[in-house]
Amino acid sequence: MNKRMTLGSCLIVFSSTIISSFGMHNKVLLASKCISACLVVSPGLAGYYSYEKKKKKSIYRDPMPKDVQEWARETVDEYDLPEKSRIYLSIESGNRAQWAKTIDGDIVTSAKEAKEVQDSLSFIKNAQNNDLITDVELERAKKLIAWHQFCLRHECGHKYYQHSKKHAESLVLVPCLVQGACSAFTGGIKYVCKVCKPTTWFKTSLRSSVAIASVVPKLIVSTVMLKSGALFPTPLRNEQEADQFAFKSAKSRLELEATRDGFLAISTMSPFFPHFANASEALDYARTLSQQERERLLNDDSRDECFRKADPIHPAPRARAVEAQLYLDKWDAEDKA
Repeated sequence: MNKRMTLGSCLIVFSSTIISSFGMHNKVLLASKCISACLVVSPGLAGYYSYEKKKKKSIYRDPMPKDVQEWARETVDEYDLPEKSRIYLSIESGNRAQWAKTIDGDIVTSAKEAKEVQDSLSFIKNAQNNDLITDVELERAKKLIAWHQFCLRHECGHKYYQHSKKHAESLVLVPCLVQGACSAFTGGIKYVCKVCKPTTWFKTSLRSSVAIASVVPKLIVSTVMLKSGALFPTPLRNEQEADQFAFKSAKSRLELEATRDGFLAISTMSPFFPHFANASEALDYARTLSQQERERLLNDDSRDECFRKADPIHPAPRARAVEAQLYLDKWDAEDKA
């Protein structure tokens, strides 16, 4: 599939270029047009090649603890994900603070997050035989698991919709479409205006220079189309789609409530200087909020722009909390019905 797509893209570009130059005996002009086409599509092809190379590259990561793997695997197995048998649940080195899907297909999290899940799972298991554990403590552990459940479902959403693959394909297809459209347009203009082939070196040099110079506006148009999501979804839209996937597949009200409270707590901090060391602290803070404070934070969008500037790929935390609240309201309405 990957080779066919790359070959097809190249055929679109070069056939459109050659057809538009058909009948021109000046090889210099034809060479200039081919160079121009190569310069337009080569960045996208390089991006796609890099994606394929990283996808096939085997990177060793430490596996998650056994009980965390079993818990996560139950969620992953709920969905009909592509290449599900090749999804490894691993620990990512570094300072990653949340769950993520890697290009090579793994679902990863940090050692700190995995330890948090492991401790909560153990606490819930031991609570069955320990009368000293209060309902508040048990609820706190279950809510923490519910938060991580949303994060895991979100990454399954990326895998389900194959966002990484579609983004890599768009890097090739958009420049090819721009190049093909430009070649078809100039070919139509020459046909309508009856533009003859160049017969002097001056005309050949002039038209060759125009062909090379057209690379810049073509690259600008391609970039604008990629960033605006004119033909393919932007990374931000992919994140929103993964959120929707997680919300729709939530198995309990607690998942939605934990997601709302977690993002609501995150929305109160600075996007540049986070003050919550982990999800547990964020949920503990959210627990201290009154109903009035929670409603005020849900309706206050004054800090959304700040978060968008700090992280343009993901929706603002308040917006994600609002989305979770909408699904909570829907859950309650269906429960009452």
